[in-house]
Amino acid sequence: MDVTAEDFRRHYESLSDEALLDIYTGELTELARSCHAEELERRGIDTGISQEDAADPAAEAAIAEEMICIVEYDFADEADLARGLLEAAEIPAAVENEPGVSRLMVPKKFGEQALLMLTTPLSDEELAAQAEAAGNPDDDE
Repeated sequence: MDVTAEDFRRHYESLSDEALLDIYTGELTELARSCHAEELERRGIDTGISQEDAADPAAEAAIAEEMICIVEYDFADEADLARGLLEAAEIPAAVENEPGVSRLMVPKKFGEQALLMLTTPLSDEELAAQAEAAGNPDDDE
């Protein structure tokens, strides 16, 4: 059975954003990789990987190898919150979910900075500033 570009397109279109991003394109055929890239572009998802690197399995593997786990969480919501905090500080982060554990992943070069950021308690002033920036719905009444 020959798989066509349209078969790949239909398959990738049926996936969630997360599932689409979880695909390791280094092992895909050129046609599948091209359709994968088209679907990412159609959805406006920026992976941070150039087209040249996406077509080069060695480059993609090197990018993936640079990611390290800095914290494991029991709940995905906690990991997502931590990821959001890091991304707000312009530290790239991703969450890998498996049954019973969610791993917060960052590029190796950001590992120490990210861990320090997540483990340093905020002062009362910093907490108040963040609460003010987020807005308090009760204040509007």
